[in-house]
Amino acid sequence: MPTQKTLKKTKEILNILKKSSTSEEKLCEIFSKDRRTIARYIKILKDDGINIRLENGIYKITGFEKDENSVIYEVIKNLSQNQGVEFFNKSKNLFDDFDKGYKNAFFIHAKDEVLNSDDLALFENLAKAIENKKMINFLYENFEFKVKPLKVAKFEGYWYLLCLDADKNDKFKKFHVKTIKNLSVSNESFKTSKEIETKLKNANSIWFDIDEESFVVELLVHNLVLKFIERIPLKTQKMISQKNDFTTIYLEISNEYEIVPFILRFIPFIRVISPNELNEKIKNLLSEYLKSI
Repeated sequence: MPTQKTLKKTKEILNILKKSSTSEEKLCEIFSKDRRTIARYIKILKDDGINIRLENGIYKITGFEKDENSVIYEVIKNLSQNQGVEFFNKSKNLFDDFDKGYKNAFFIHAKDEVLNSDDLALFENLAKAIENKKMINFLYENFEFKVKPLKVAKFEGYWYLLCLDADKNDKFKKFHVKTIKNLSVSNESFKTSKEIETKLKNANSIWFDIDEESFVVELLVHNLVLKFIERIPLKTQKMISQKNDFTTIYLEISNEYEIVPFILRFIPFIRVISPNELNEKIKNLLSEYLKSI
């Protein structure tokens, strides 16, 4: 069984090879190891399904493009290595069983953005910064940001970094993860409150904002579509009463667009009872659409 030290070195080698092909000699120099030891590290990576080839003394990874689920799967596997040898060896058996027996058992049809192997390091660095509560710096559309990372979240198939802008009095912001460039983790620590954690857990979509005061929405839903809402309930959703063919639902949101797409999806089987401003918003959207056709 590989030791924690060995697992760490194999992970470092993987990160090096993901960036560019590297000579056997250079790896020996970086890790102060002989060729046999480097070959042993490479074998561990190969056993985990990484396709690494040695050609003319150069190690390189081939066919390493992965879909989103594979990238997240690799993130979980790699993070498990940081929990100690005993934990990793136990979890590795589970991963091996999944690799061997269940990869072809599931079909996931999701409209998600495509991620590749280059995103894996970014996800890992963000996860570590969040867990360790360390500030990060990065470029986003040619602008520099210094933030307190809170969560990495997926909404409507896209991955976002949820954070507090340290240069804007901790204003809550959301950044598309794949657009983040030149990420660096600082040694500066930060703290968060339980209130922020609770608000993050209640997010229904990317439109939510923890800086805004939440308000209650009351909806009247026809029972024909109620089962779909029950299968994937909205955060803070409460079903209060049933009358005839309709059910009344209450929920808290911080931005009307957290719920607008949901309402439009189920029209004419859903109606806004309150607030009236939201009802008028839906009416205006439908009116503008009808005028355009």
